[in-house]
Amino acid sequence: PPEARVPLTRWRFYVFRKQNSVPSQKGGEGDVLEVMHVSKQSAYLIGRDRNIADIPVDHLSLSKQHAVLQYRATPDSDNPGKLKCRPYLMDLGSTNGTFINGIRLEEARYYELKKRDVITLGHSSREYVLLTENTT
Repeated sequence: PPEARVPLTRWRFYVFRKQNSVPSQKGGEGDVLEVMHVSKQSAYLIGRDRNIADIPVDHLSLSKQHAVLQYRATPDSDNPGKLKCRPYLMDLGSTNGTFINGIRLEEARYYELKKRDVITLGHSSREYVLLTENTT
């Protein structure tokens, strides 16, 4: 979209395993499985198709092109006349859904993300927590 921008804020996805899932060899409940730096481009495609996905996922309940993280420059309500680059998430018509804080998204609609939002995809046990570089 024309409002797409690369953010100045250094956003990260901290990937965890859901608390009610079975711990694996790679890490138990509450352990960070991975930290993904997601602020180097204006959009990140999430999906099972490793040929095109920026954030590849392997769970069979997820679509080849499941969702997209998109940064958009929108008017800043605190500074009239200025733009603020914010992260948004869109479900791309996936069968098993995309969720923010447990709420299923309607497909093909942007949802603004906030710091500490928890994103889950389909029936996967992974949770993606959106934080910034210096969040504790």
